[in-house]
Amino acid sequence: MKSFPVSINQLPGADLVAQGVDDLKSGTLSVEAYLVIIAAPALVRLGVELPSIPALEDDAELLLYRRLQHDGGGDAYSLYNSLLRTLVSFTRSYSQRVHDRRAPSARVAEER
Repeated sequence: MKSFPVSINQLPGADLVAQGVDDLKSGTLSVEAYLVIIAAPALVRLGVELPSIPALEDDAELLLYRRLQHDGGGDAYSLYNSLLRTLVSFTRSYSQRVHDRRAPSARVAEER
């Protein structure tokens, strides 16, 4: 299965998102997997095929924060915010890339 219909190479956070997809495929709820779960609605709208997302006992954002607290201790808040900013950068960049890929055919249709 090709998860991403458009290349994610060189996008900010691509490594985190790719790892998260791989972790979800293997059933691992890692920090990266939580990021993909958080972004899942936007990614699916952009045509990304995601593995099944397990039922969670709480919000993915809250579970991510708890995981960061458990794994890293003191500076979970800063890391959490940094990861979410990176995730937003990824989804915006990916959205633009998808739009740019679709744009040539849309321009041809408008010219007719």
